[in-house]
Amino acid sequence: MENSTCDKNLENFFLEKVTEAEGLIVAKTKVYSRLLTDVALAQEMEKIALKREKSKSAWLEILTGEPQNTSGDLQGETSQTQDQNQEGESAE
Repeated sequence: MENSTCDKNLENFFLEKVTEAEGLIVAKTKVYSRLLTDVALAQEMEKIALKREKSKSAWLEILTGEPQNTSGDLQGETSQTQDQNQEGESAE
C-alpha cells in the first residue's frame, strides 16, 4: 500500500512540474509576441502560446480531475496583440 501512495505522490509531483513548465512557456511566448516587431513571427508566437495553454489545461485536468476552461483566455489577448502589431506597422 505504501508503494502505491509513493507512486501517486511522484506522479502528482511530476504533473505539477510539467504544468509549471507549460505555464512558463505560455507566459514567455505571450511576452515575446507583444515585443516582436515582425508581425508574422508575433503571430506564430501567439499560436505557440495557444497550443501550450491547451496543453497546460490538459495537464491540470489530469492532475485535478476537473475540466479546465481556457476557451477565452488567450483569444482576447491574441486579437489585442494583432491590433498592437498592426498599429505599429501603420506608424512606420
